[in-house]
Amino acid sequence: MRLIIIGTGKQQDIDVLQGEISKLGISDLVDLVGEDPNPYPLMAKADHFVLKSRWEGFSIVLVEAMALSCRVVSTDRLYGPREIPGDDMARYLATPGSPDDLARAIDLALQHPMDEGPLIS
Repeated sequence: MRLIIIGTGKQQDIDVLQGEISKLGISDLVDLVGEDPNPYPLMAKADHFVLKSRWEGFSIVLVEAMALSCRVVSTDRLYGPREIPGDDMARYLATPGSPDDLARAIDLALQHPMDEGPLIS
């Protein structure tokens, strides 16, 4: 398994994240790729897509990930993820600000990979 983190945040947060990755001894399993103007090639190779954001409108990136056959996990918000159709999407929604609930949703997604092609065509 490999974790690829796309995007940037505050340098302080990235430094903390890099420290945690080193401390856990998983540097060979995690890539911090930074900003990528075209993340679709990476997304197309992924089995899972996790979106952890506190504020966002309708999450088009979740729909795009589903179209690329990724199982999606997201933090739940007032608008967005719950509005995306799908028989079991709500199972993979986590409480914002709760790392434990996000871990639960990720673990559940890892147990249920998408193997039937894109949800959206």
